[in-house]
Amino acid sequence: ENNSLTILLYINPKDEGSMEFLDKSINRFHSLYSESGLGVVVYIPQGDEYSLIMKEYVAQNDVRYTVVQEYYDENGDFIYLPEDPAPGYLLIDMNGKVLDDIFEGGIEYINNTWQEMELQDNGLTNFDYLNNLIINEMGIRNSSYISSDFSMDGEFETIQNATVGKGIDLVFMGDAFTDVDIKSGFYRQIMEQAVEAFFDSEPTKSYRDYFNVHIVYAVSDNTFLKNNLSALGTYVDNDEIKGDVSIVRDYAQKAADNSVFFPVVIVNNNYERPSEYMDIDGINYSYVGYMPGWLPNLSNAIRHSFVGHTFGQLADESHSPAEISAEEVEILKGWQAKGYYLNVSTTDAENEVPWAHFLKDSRFDYVSIEMGGYGYLYGVWRSHHRSIMESPLFGAKYFNVVCRELIVKQIMEQAGLEYDFETFVSKDNNGAMVGREYTY
Repeated sequence: ENNSLTILLYINPKDEGSMEFLDKSINRFHSLYSESGLGVVVYIPQGDEYSLIMKEYVAQNDVRYTVVQEYYDENGDFIYLPEDPAPGYLLIDMNGKVLDDIFEGGIEYINNTWQEMELQDNGLTNFDYLNNLIINEMGIRNSSYISSDFSMDGEFETIQNATVGKGIDLVFMGDAFTDVDIKSGFYRQIMEQAVEAFFDSEPTKSYRDYFNVHIVYAVSDNTFLKNNLSALGTYVDNDEIKGDVSIVRDYAQKAADNSVFFPVVIVNNNYERPSEYMDIDGINYSYVGYMPGWLPNLSNAIRHSFVGHTFGQLADESHSPAEISAEEVEILKGWQAKGYYLNVSTTDAENEVPWAHFLKDSRFDYVSIEMGGYGYLYGVWRSHHRSIMESPLFGAKYFNVVCRELIVKQIMEQAGLEYDFETFVSKDNNGAMVGREYTY
């Protein structure tokens, strides 16, 4: 009753999955929210072999929550927690109401719905779910925790080296993550999720060997954006994530091998719209938010913002019922003269759209000229009615062929290799990549 929320957790100290969940999830939650009313009680099986392991763990990890082998209610009755699954937990509010019972089945986010699964099957998915529950009850800004260990700030690790070409540098970093987020492994988990999202759609999926992938660590004071104290200078303006790209450049250059690199900042506890800074002294930047409970949306935003805009230099293919102004047309043409936004056109003339070569090729009879793009329905055209570039969150999960070619051109240019259209077509249709477009 002294806590706003209590996690009653059952673990088996001999089970690797149990201890990993304790390390990466429970310890983090307790550190961030214990002073704001989150309590933790860890329940382990009876027996000396379990208590000895746990006593050693408590001593080594400065554990400040309660660990018991026998648990009784206020009437003195023994409380029994099932031993399967391990780990398993109850999330209980201050009135004794059970808010979540993982013993009744775990969860997973599939096709926009939470589905049952075992807790240990997908640690990050379940962490994301529990993170969402706790933050909804406690409030994002109710963590009074302030980082004290900045030793990892500016450190980096390279998790993939290119084997083809000179190596294209992708730099992943996070803002509004504390020292606890890094120590628990949560920071790295989120970065890995973003990395896999970059490579889970074509064409980057089939060109993964062309990239160097780096994770740079940044330690912020708080676990949310507060008083401009974040490590990378991120802020929100008009519901859009903004930032100081000079700080991001400095952090990215710690890891990048080349003068041109592609950085993305993933902002913790943030649901605002992604944003991009294009061609700032030759570098494109991406800012994407991660909001607990919306892990799939992080992946969608990485595909749209980081793969599509920042790396592929693609325009939005979304459109509202408005006409582009003459001034905006000139701005768009200026970007296109530099090689940006060639997946849209300010003309519907078949011989003048940037993808005219596809219209002349019978192998691509699904490529067309459709109204709408660059945020406007009138005065701008695109090549297909569906694409990842349609929306950062709710668009299709694939790039249309015009976008795929532009991305591959960028890959070849940045890798220092020559682009050949027929080689692209061959690889695009060999089964490893999407050949014909979806029609829905």
